[in-house]
Amino acid sequence: MDVSYLLVRLQPLAPFHLGKRGIGLEETETFVHSDTLFSALCNVWVRCFGRDDLENRFLPSVEASENGSLFQISSAFPYAHNVLFFSRPLMSLPVQNVDPKKLKHCRFLSQQLFDDLIHGREIVPASQDRIFWLSKTEQDTHAQFESDQFHIWKETEVPRVSLDRVTQSSNIFYFSQVTFAEGCGLFFLVNLDASLRPDFEMAMRVLGDTGIGGDRTAGYGQFEPQFSECTLNVPDNASQVVTLSLLSPRDRVELSSLLGELSTYELIRRDGWIDSPDGRNYRRRACLMFAEGSVINRSKNGLMGRLVDVTPTAPEVQLTHKVYRYGIGFPVPLCLREEGV
Repeated sequence: MDVSYLLVRLQPLAPFHLGKRGIGLEETETFVHSDTLFSALCNVWVRCFGRDDLENRFLPSVEASENGSLFQISSAFPYAHNVLFFSRPLMSLPVQNVDPKKLKHCRFLSQQLFDDLIHGREIVPASQDRIFWLSKTEQDTHAQFESDQFHIWKETEVPRVSLDRVTQSSNIFYFSQVTFAEGCGLFFLVNLDASLRPDFEMAMRVLGDTGIGGDRTAGYGQFEPQFSECTLNVPDNASQVVTLSLLSPRDRVELSSLLGELSTYELIRRDGWIDSPDGRNYRRRACLMFAEGSVINRSKNGLMGRLVDVTPTAPEVQLTHKVYRYGIGFPVPLCLREEGV
């Protein structure tokens, strides 16, 4: 069964700094989690259309209901030239004659390998030396993939100096950044109602000018969005799904329905600062979510997850609006090998 999505490529115009839980600014992510992407989108939505439109039109379209969701978004994963890389499902991969150390480091599968995997077929990677695995056909499409020196991105630490406000003494610290190679960047998939698409594309263009991630005032995180279509061929008879976004179940009932003997998953803690004119100095409440690549039971209507209210509850916090994290799943049906055809 073919399923079509809106494909959004983020063509980098500058390095990225994507916050990662750690000490200071020395750590950075190399892809954008769905909740970060959604929060950034909500901020520019307010700028473009106003807070009333966000709260009364956009956010209600996101919450899953019996009638379905009008808006679903995946996390943003890497692409290189015309090859898309998806998060590796957190399961034992059906592959033979692979060094266990290389298997452990695999984080992303090319679209062709991902397609084989979700249909329960054995995958045959042509390249296993990096965190990216791709097929022989995809490797042959670009000569750069043959080179051991080719990298989709490069992580570097930039020295910076801070000045004490009282003594004016200097202190050196390091700021990590991700720079993408030419022809490489990030992409994400969107499932949205046609009525939202013009406004969504406008908001993404504004977000590209504003930037995403940290140190945006210095020009970091800027990109040019490119819109096209992406079709995934998914199995009809799958009992499991792999989520391409972070996922927070609505309640204990949904949690129980998603987990079973065949489920394999990781939990990720999400916290951080609020980016809002009303609350830049406040921290969100922390929450745990299922990480991208988690393999869970398939729901009957394909909908799972919720917007998580992470508004600070301390009495000194004064906000005029709620703060949410995006925890709605982006499920792709996945056949285990014994189910494959």
